[in-house]
Amino acid sequence: MDITDIKEMSIIERIHAMELLWDSLCDDEQSIDSPEWHETILNDRKQKSDSGEAEFLTLDQVRLRYQNWQQFMKVLALILSVVLLTACSNGMDVNRIQDEQSGLDALVITIPKIQNKGFVFLDTPDNTRVFTIDAYWEPSKYTLMFNGGYFEEGFSPSGLFKVNGKMIQETVSEKLSGFVALNKEGVLYVLARDENLEAYPSVIQSGPFVIDPGGQIGIKSQSERQAERTLVGITQDGSIVIVVTEPVTLYDVAHGIKKHLPTVERLLNLDGGPSTALKTSSHEILNKGPVRNYIALTKK
Repeated sequence: MDITDIKEMSIIERIHAMELLWDSLCDDEQSIDSPEWHETILNDRKQKSDSGEAEFLTLDQVRLRYQNWQQFMKVLALILSVVLLTACSNGMDVNRIQDEQSGLDALVITIPKIQNKGFVFLDTPDNTRVFTIDAYWEPSKYTLMFNGGYFEEGFSPSGLFKVNGKMIQETVSEKLSGFVALNKEGVLYVLARDENLEAYPSVIQSGPFVIDPGGQIGIKSQSERQAERTLVGITQDGSIVIVVTEPVTLYDVAHGIKKHLPTVERLLNLDGGPSTALKTSSHEILNKGPVRNYIALTKK
């Protein structure tokens, strides 16, 4: 097929062909590294947007600026390509926080509110031997997986735990202050004890809140106990944040996160220590001990 064949197609047929091409790219497991100049341009544009220097145009304004139809179609194609590339991406932003004052060394994954859907819980009740997160990871199925809540000596979940409406542990722990909940569409919520849980078919109880609902620091005193940590939270704009740390106290996590991520509205501690685990296509932290349940984000 060449440009002559394409021109013989109707506009609707060309658009449909373009959609099929983008769909094929979205399903391709191979990734293309973005060149460094992409990041430079994006950072420059973000800085202009944040400072108010950027000029935003509606589609009608773009049409007026590019009176020539061919020019307009090229600009429109560029806009569509950016939109489609965004749709193809997993939407995750990965950063690292290293704060000398608090000692916090953390991997932080941020998922925009628009991408917050498709989460699932994996119940893993077999503790006859330690299965690392690799045993449950399916690259064709998941874009992200991390460890869930605590468990008791007999490997029963600590606190309330249900998956897709099936109650596995109905006792609500008085010691754990929060819940990770999923609705039917897999939208993830981080809830406090006074919030209604009945509407959610999947719930894991955990705690404590390192950042209390409302954005205030939830850990008031220092502890000598350092451990690897896994935490999940929500920012003021509704984005989901997952934080996995090197050994650190919860007090230092709270102060380090508040310093570097001030828009976090709440942040809940999950199981940690040897159970700390995280997996993406490009990052891997293997648990050294058993994990009672996992939280995973399925591919769209």
